Amino acid sequence: MRFQWIVFLVVLLSACSTPTSIPVLKPSQDGRPARTVDVSAIPDAKPAPVVRTRAGNAPKYTVLGKTYRVLPSSHGYKERGEASWYGTKFHGRRTANGEVYNMFAMTAAHKTLPIPSYVRVTHVGNGRSIVVRINDRGPFHGNRIIDLSYAAAKKLGVIATGVARVDVVDVTPTGKSVAATPAPAPAPTSNTRDTVPAPVAPSLSSANAQGDVYLQLGAFQQSQSAESLRDKIAGVLSQAVNVITGRDKLHRVFVGPFNNRQQVVGVQGLLRQRGLSQGHIVQNDIRNN
Repeated sequence: MRFQWIVFLVVLLSACSTPTSIPVLKPSQDGRPARTVDVSAIPDAKPAPVVRTRAGNAPKYTVLGKTYRVLPSSHGYKERGEASWYGTKFHGRRTANGEVYNMFAMTAAHKTLPIPSYVRVTHVGNGRSIVVRINDRGPFHGNRIIDLSYAAAKKLGVIATGVARVDVVDVTPTGKSVAATPAPAPAPTSNTRDTVPAPVAPSLSSANAQGDVYLQLGAFQQSQSAESLRDKIAGVLSQAVNVITGRDKLHRVFVGPFNNRQQVVGVQGLLRQRGLSQGHIVQNDIRNN
């Protein structure tokens, strides 16, 4: 009888233990979302005229001892190579240009294409094709040429294999893009992807610097309201969007910095097309607002 009770307890404890088939992701690991997500309804990125600011567009930067030079233009870019993907580890973190990474958006990371750029990625093996917007830097391992968001990789059929051979072709509209004078390369930071150069965010100490202008989109008493607007705008624009709390305790949402007002007008045009507030241009110490 004691033997039977022992067997019963062993079986009961085994049934209560965590199944080994369910992986538990550690903070240092990357992977898929916990639940299966149908990405078929997520539309491809829609190529549109772009405004390129300093954020994410340093002329050159160094990662893991290797220096990369950002292309002055994406026009005519075409390359075949390996694509990889990134997901849960970086979801919600800042990309190289300060945008919030959303693994369910059709975006990608590239080492040298200017940010933002639009590219068509075609899976050489299965013929599937998608359009993504470049808003991050990477991948920096092996001979991979592009790092896809989880949604983009799943639509393309890359999730199961991890990597796939692809053709990457630029589809950024020409003739309407406004380029920015790049800033010096910033140092890598752990606030974004582990090896991604830090974005150029608004500087509280140099907002008066000649050539630095910002687009203010709103001012709120509640920080949650400002953060909500920031996240909404970050999903539309490729520029850095930040919330700055002034000495008057108001939480203001800024886009930038920009080098000149022409770039700001271009961003306002994109916001107008989306039915969003165009805000107003500021060029002063944003701490004193």
